[in-house]
Amino acid sequence: MQVLLKIFLMGCCLALVACSTVSNLVGGAHKTKEVVFDAQLTLEENVGEPWEGKHLEWLPETVKELSQELTAIPDVRVFTLRDDQVVKLLIPASSLFAPNDSVLKPSVSEILSPVLLPVQSKEYNLIIAAYMDDSGKPEYTQKMTQLRAEATARWFIQAGIDTASVITYAYGSEYPRRPNTSVQARAENRRIELFLLPSQALLDSQKRGFFRKR
Repeated sequence: MQVLLKIFLMGCCLALVACSTVSNLVGGAHKTKEVVFDAQLTLEENVGEPWEGKHLEWLPETVKELSQELTAIPDVRVFTLRDDQVVKLLIPASSLFAPNDSVLKPSVSEILSPVLLPVQSKEYNLIIAAYMDDSGKPEYTQKMTQLRAEATARWFIQAGIDTASVITYAYGSEYPRRPNTSVQARAENRRIELFLLPSQALLDSQKRGFFRKR
């Protein structure tokens, strides 16, 4: 009788271990990705590699819907990165700033306001990267891109977004889109790039069932 009891108890223990293992596997499969967004990291590190997992299958569709909405902004090119998990906006510097100036034009609301809501709602974090052509000394182009990135960030912060949701990068004349061999090419290299990255709040809201489809 004692032998049978021991066998029965051992079977119960094995069943509990198996259930626990299955539960952990299922729970792990649906574990929310932890978002890394840190000003100490490079732009590439913050954008990162594509997230994988069936629990994130909804994300590319959501990001593509947002990118489609943003294509209505005049003079702005919209892309998706990281397997349609990040939105990138390419804005000519001339749309936001006068030549050799770091003060935003009064008309920038038409361009920047559509980007405001996704960040203000805390669904996305924002990266601002500024670039110049090579027509000035490196010290000048670096300082100008720094001032322009900061001025753009300040517009968003004054409009009500959390400072923790914004990171800026200034690249001077580094990373030109085209060789600086013509007036048109230099104009393309003078630009502001905005990156909208899904926030932890957006991922958590999907996990908890509170996600608001755009």
